[in-house]
Amino acid sequence: KSFKSSFRSAVPVCLLVLLGVAIFGGDIWFAINQEGTVKTVYFIVAAIIGAAAFSVAAWAYPLIAVYDNTTKEYLKNSLILAGGMPLYTITVWVIWAIPFGLLLLMNMDILFSNKLVIKNIKNKKKIKVCEDYLS
Repeated sequence: KSFKSSFRSAVPVCLLVLLGVAIFGGDIWFAINQEGTVKTVYFIVAAIIGAAAFSVAAWAYPLIAVYDNTTKEYLKNSLILAGGMPLYTITVWVIWAIPFGLLLLMNMDILFSNKLVIKNIKNKKKIKVCEDYLS
């Protein structure tokens, strides 16, 4: 019963977070294609929306696990906690960014090197797994 009620509370919050992330991504994409003041304005709006979406994502799910509120209350309390404890919120963002950043860097390395190489640490040799990984 607890899972069912938590799941019902988490779905609207998750959909709102996804909407915020989609708007964040759209603003970034739109800002990249603009020039001058419009570009700056869109980057600022994207930063505000992204910070709000990631803050809600960081705090809403622990609140859902412990408390029984409405979706509006979860969102409000998440933003209050994010504003009231910015060090914890930024720490969560950094913890989330590390795996995504590493994944992005690994994918960029594979995309731009055009081959997959595994380094053998003991023998200090490179083992070529696939010459033309993307072709």
